[in-house]
Amino acid sequence: MEENGCNFLSYQIDSAPISEGFILAKVGTSFQWVFTERGMKRVEKVFDCESDAVFHAYTQIKDDSWAWSHLVGFIKDQVKLTALKKSLQRRGIHFFDDMIPYGGKDDVRYRVYVNGCKAKAVADLRRVYGR
Repeated sequence: MEENGCNFLSYQIDSAPISEGFILAKVGTSFQWVFTERGMKRVEKVFDCESDAVFHAYTQIKDDSWAWSHLVGFIKDQVKLTALKKSLQRRGIHFFDDMIPYGGKDDVRYRVYVNGCKAKAVADLRRVYGR
């Protein structure tokens, strides 16, 4: 999945810690699919068999569009936003964007994402327009 551009920032499958998202954990002789957010953990599913747990995790991640998205730009300025979008269009790279109230309703940020392996192709843009 990593070779195909999956973004595991919200999934803890190995032992890499995450701040929030889903964790596949071995607990005793069973496996748990756990959701964690703001320090609280909730067991979503329990599996007796490792292969069933892995299949569930794979299916969840495969179908999660956010797991395949990579932040390219985190921008306050609309001129920079337009420049980033034009750069992506010139390269023929599909992207999607949104806007969030970062510091309140009068302090918005524009986020631009690419999917999968395209993140590697825009590493230079990520350095310029990322956080």
